[in-house]
Amino acid sequence: MLIHSGEDCLQPYSASILNVSAMSYGALSDNAVLALNGAAKLGNFYHNTGEGGVSRFHLRPGGDIVWNVGTGYFGCRNPDGTFSKERFIATATQPNIKMIEIKLSQGAKPAHGGILPAGKVTGNLKMS
Repeated sequence: MLIHSGEDCLQPYSASILNVSAMSYGALSDNAVLALNGAAKLGNFYHNTGEGGVSRFHLRPGGDIVWNVGTGYFGCRNPDGTFSKERFIATATQPNIKMIEIKLSQGAKPAHGGILPAGKVTGNLKMS
């Protein structure tokens, strides 16, 4: 176990050394997310959301979550795509969210400037 805390930490967290690595919600089906988070809950480890945000499918099983905030700000953006402090706070304070991982850049989509192409933003992804 890895203990994540500090003197100002309000919710210390003990993380397993085995966890579900980051896989973007946009790359997985809803059922895959449900299965991965359900397995994380059963195994007492966390599920990293990847940069696709936190969907209702991540939250439903009740497993611990590391929320990956990427260049698209999914889960913490205004309708125009800019950062929303209010949405960030609302998502970050969900009981399942145990840690937040900030993705500083995107290297997997060369020539797109690190921005998710609009055609890949599905209705469910927009809601996350």
